[in-house]
Amino acid sequence: MMAKQAGEFINIVVNLLDALKTSFSHRSMVARTIGKKDSISDAAVAGIAMAKGYVRSLGTDESACMAKYICQANSECSRDIGQSSLFCNIGSYAASFVLDKSASKSTFDVIYEAGRRGRSGDNCEMGYLECNEVY
Repeated sequence: MMAKQAGEFINIVVNLLDALKTSFSHRSMVARTIGKKDSISDAAVAGIAMAKGYVRSLGTDESACMAKYICQANSECSRDIGQSSLFCNIGSYAASFVLDKSASKSTFDVIYEAGRRGRSGDNCEMGYLECNEVY
């Protein structure tokens, strides 16, 4: 019962983050259409994408699932603001660091590599088949 409630809470938080991200994505897109770059919006979009991956990772103890969620977050981040964005890379490093400190075993390298794979366009679903959790 508690696990189901925790999962529902995580989904609510992720949905709220999606709504916030939509606002910043729109602002960034408008800036690009007039030939400008909105670094604040790009940083916010990257931070929100990484926060979604982090929140999803809190719901599991499996390092493969943590890696999958961070991979997906990085894929979303690079799709939204560009593969070469420094914001996605910094966000991935921060999420990997925090998750490593909260995990029972060292997972930094695994999670950071998952982020790199997500930014480079790898298929996160296929790359982490051992994680059968679905959000």
